[in-house]
Amino acid sequence: MIQTTILIIICLVINIIISNIIGKLGKEKKVGFKTAFWISFFLGPIIGLLIVIASVPINKEESKVEFKPVAIELTPEEKEREKSEQEFNNIIMTCLTLVTICVIIYMFYKNMYH
Repeated sequence: MIQTTILIIICLVINIIISNIIGKLGKEKKVGFKTAFWISFFLGPIIGLLIVIASVPINKEESKVEFKPVAIELTPEEKEREKSEQEFNNIIMTCLTLVTICVIIYMFYKNMYH
């Protein structure tokens, strides 16, 4: 029973590492890091990789030519809002990671003493 739990933990850690790599590959694509990570985590790395490969790459040069952006300075309120949104996303990802670790530890000890 303990060996099964350890095997599950090892597979979960490997899945997180592979999903993180696929998420980083998706960062330069339209799918983005978060979507690529969660798709590969829940649906499997192969499906996540296929979605990243099929996704359209972000071409920053074309977007500059097509839209001809005007340099607009963000107001301090907008900068603060962006910063707080980023901090909120970091907190959510940290909480999800901690919950996952707690579940793994609970599964390990439950199987160890029962």
